[in-house]
Amino acid sequence: MKVQVPHSMRGGTWVVYVEFISPLVLDQSRGMSAFVSSNEEESNEAEEETTAGMELAIQGANMRPLEFFNGKGELMGHVWSGTASEPTPAYQAITLLQDNEEQFHSHNGAILNLGAIGAISIDLNGQVTMSLWGRNAQSKVEQNIGISMAGQLSLDTLFANLAVSFNAIQEPRLHLTSALDFSGDPALCMQLLQPSSQMKLKFVRATLLAGTKHTVERKTSRTYNLNGLTHALNKKNNEMCNLIAEK
Repeated sequence: MKVQVPHSMRGGTWVVYVEFISPLVLDQSRGMSAFVSSNEEESNEAEEETTAGMELAIQGANMRPLEFFNGKGELMGHVWSGTASEPTPAYQAITLLQDNEEQFHSHNGAILNLGAIGAISIDLNGQVTMSLWGRNAQSKVEQNIGISMAGQLSLDTLFANLAVSFNAIQEPRLHLTSALDFSGDPALCMQLLQPSSQMKLKFVRATLLAGTKHTVERKTSRTYNLNGLTHALNKKNNEMCNLIAEK
């Protein structure tokens, strides 16, 4: 996991790069210093075009870039209308994670069969609120994923058939929140949260002896509770968060 947080808020370009579990998100914005800068000398500098967008790379494939706005007029239209003040989907898909079947023949006549299949569901959404009167803004990007894997390993011999199958399900989530305060010196606080989740595993072992019709099965299941946590970013981000918390 990689997170780069800008050390200075007065640059003409802000770039936030976040590598999630599956998608890669590249969020870029330019020309925003006029809205948050408290330095009057910067107002005389040549203004940059105000743009913002996001690029996605899902499982190694680059998606078409998403453009949030282009120009201050379009930005102000979003601010007054409250665009994306509620969670807004940016990417939703169900893709095949793995599909593999193999068969091995032994010299003694035994046959080993191996099969595995998995799918992943991705829901990437975000929301942002901005107050020009209060001179602050908040944003949240949520990545909700559902992963399901199933597989089977079987051994066929002249005297017995042995098989082991498994099923695994997990719904990991990752939330990136940010708070921007530009009532004085601009301060940006980012928090990368990983909520609690569960991993459920099921195993089935089956044995069928030659000359019999009764299959002996043994089923086991386990549930692993994964505690939530907040990832530490860097020292500068901690200082910014402390400044916002004191206001």
